[in-house]
Amino acid sequence: MPYWSLEQEQALKKMFEEGKPIEEIAEIFHRSVEAVVLKAKRLGVEIPEKCRAISESKKEVESQATTTTLPAD
Repeated sequence: MPYWSLEQEQALKKMFEEGKPIEEIAEIFHRSVEAVVLKAKRLGVEIPEKCRAISESKKEVESQATTTTLPAD
């Protein structure tokens, strides 16, 4: 799905206005979060903080994850 239709662009704008999380929008359009953010920027759409909230909190949790190394036998 390389191109965004006019209807998809309008729906994207509406979803941001409604405050939908970026991850949810990406799932609806079957696109990556990065693709949705890039399209919003190209359209000149400001991404509200409430749309980013889940994305930011998810990054914070992921950055707190630790790795355990088991000793070699």
